Amino acid sequence: MLYSMEVSKTLDDVGKDVIKRLVSDAIIDPNVKGGLRWSLGKDSVDGTCSITDVWHIKCKNFKSQNMRINFRYADRIRRKTSFGEIYNEVVFKLPGVTQQLRVSFNYQSRRDENLEPSSVLAAVQDAMKLIWNHFLGKNVGVEGEE
Repeated sequence: MLYSMEVSKTLDDVGKDVIKRLVSDAIIDPNVKGGLRWSLGKDSVDGTCSITDVWHIKCKNFKSQNMRINFRYADRIRRKTSFGEIYNEVVFKLPGVTQQLRVSFNYQSRRDENLEPSSVLAAVQDAMKLIWNHFLGKNVGVEGEE
């Protein structure tokens, strides 16, 4: 993450050169949090820009019609406080269920059609079975299934 004292919507040649200098001065070091370090005095350029945070992130994304799964390994450090953290994150997104909930709430607000919670419940149950069977339960069936 790069911090600058000035807010800029476009990057001029001087700004590009500053960023190039900061990046070229970085030393790859897997033994430090964030995976990068700078020699003493090389983590800022002329008082205009300095390195505040370092993030090293690896992502894998999978997408189907009803589900999106994001796996992320994040190695972060806030240089000001020397506080670092490493996370393994998994994010499940269920656009099919979200769409059904939006439709259901829309029907409920109009009151001109009956709310059919069974279809939303079935979609949530299907999604949870998929998550359990393939990610949490190590291919163990959901209780009550054969």
